[in-house]
Amino acid sequence: METINIDMEKVLKRVTGKSGWKEASGMDTGVGIDYFYDCKDGSSAFINIDQDCMIIEVDGEEVYSGEIIE
Repeated sequence: METINIDMEKVLKRVTGKSGWKEASGMDTGVGIDYFYDCKDGSSAFINIDQDCMIIEVDGEEVYSGEIIE
């Protein structure tokens, strides 16, 4: 099994073009691993990683779904 380290703030910057993301708290979906972030501009993001799939939502809208990106 390969372990990878993902800088979620860099991933969010790459996907959204926004910087200033900080980890936040949120509810666990019970599927995979969940990450929550708030941006200094007021946006919020949710990242879920389950097996080899990553889903990113920003302000409730899915902006990425596919392989894990670093």
